[in-house]
Amino acid sequence: MKIITKEIEQQIEQIITDYNYLLIDLNIRGNEKNPIVEIFVDNQKGVSADDCADISKAIGVMLDEEDAISSGYRLDVSSPGVDRPLKFLEQFPKHL
Repeated sequence: MKIITKEIEQQIEQIITDYNYLLIDLNIRGNEKNPIVEIFVDNQKGVSADDCADISKAIGVMLDEEDAISSGYRLDVSSPGVDRPLKFLEQFPKHL
């Protein structure tokens, strides 16, 4: 299910970068009537719940303004967690 365009994905990445985080992954699951947008972020200091909430709010506002998702949706912003593989070189120093 592809409901986020490349342009919207770039805007999401810019918001995350503005908060000094790195976009690790963006997943869309669920169904077209109830999509779940999962965003995983990381940085060198670690991921705080407050920063996740701020990023989520900023992305939610953008998605609503752009009318990017026509139905209701759930937006989850979190750290990748220890069970997810490292994807970028920037992640390695913190996890050594």
